[in-house]
Amino acid sequence: MKIEWGKLLNYPEALQEHQWGSFPSQMLILANDIAEYIDCTKFSGTCYMNIVEHSRSDIVAVCHRDTLGCRIDGIKRNDLKLWKLDIDSFLDRTARSLAATHQDWFNKNIEKIDVFDNLWRLGQYVAYDKQEYPAFIVLTNDSLELLNILRFISITFNKNFLILTPLKAVFNASAEAEILRFTNIFLALEDIFVENSEYGLELSGDVQKTIYNWILQFSPWKR
Repeated sequence: MKIEWGKLLNYPEALQEHQWGSFPSQMLILANDIAEYIDCTKFSGTCYMNIVEHSRSDIVAVCHRDTLGCRIDGIKRNDLKLWKLDIDSFLDRTARSLAATHQDWFNKNIEKIDVFDNLWRLGQYVAYDKQEYPAFIVLTNDSLELLNILRFISITFNKNFLILTPLKAVFNASAEAEILRFTNIFLALEDIFVENSEYGLELSGDVQKTIYNWILQFSPWKR
């Protein structure tokens, strides 16, 4: 089953288990809160029911349209559990996927870039001449935000870099121009991982070759 990488864009929001779809459960953790609403049973797909918790053992759902005629009693807390992205696990697995086939070339060094809420450095590729080329991931579907992040990285780090996003749709013409201006590389998670591999985080052979050829432009690897 194809992984729904777009679910990453919900971060840091918590969702009910079914709302995560095919996203790997190994990268989710249980949230402290319970759902504030559920899908309405009377107007399915077009309405919702608010959760009212009188006590831990007395939870009801009330339709926000029909508060008298549409109501569910005796709801269990287990049915209202919320799950959120385990950001540390996700970043670690992603960084390890970059290092898996180039263990001598990639140094995993995960760091939050605080200027943006959804930008992390995963580590850096180190070429034979010791030059470093950092790798980043940003969880966004906003093309303007991506463009601002690309410009920030270019100015702040002043190095060629690799950047990952969940979906390729965020990559517009302006972002492409910014990437090509400094011979950087953009990859979307939905395109680079081999399906049915462990947690979906194994780079395809084509992507491994793309990364290898990219870095080879600047400095030869030690053979």
